[in-house]
Amino acid sequence: MNATWARVCILLALITGAVVSSGAHAQEFLNKEWLLNPALSNVYMQSVKKNAIFETHQFESVEGNVSKDGEAKVRIELNSAGDEP
Repeated sequence: MNATWARVCILLALITGAVVSSGAHAQEFLNKEWLLNPALSNVYMQSVKKNAIFETHQFESVEGNVSKDGEAKVRIELNSAGDEP
């Protein structure tokens, strides 16, 4: 085997290893439970009065997660709605 073929084989082995490794990391990434960070999350709602006055409100109390099985839950305390900052 000449040097060029040896380099090609080594390169293919490295690429294959990287692809398999990144696939393992992606699966590991997906198999975790994810928690919503309330400090970095915003949930808003808008209300309309007299068909002309729009108001935006932000919920101050929000929490949630996505399970390892992909089930998402979000809990919003409805009485925590205040005016948009």
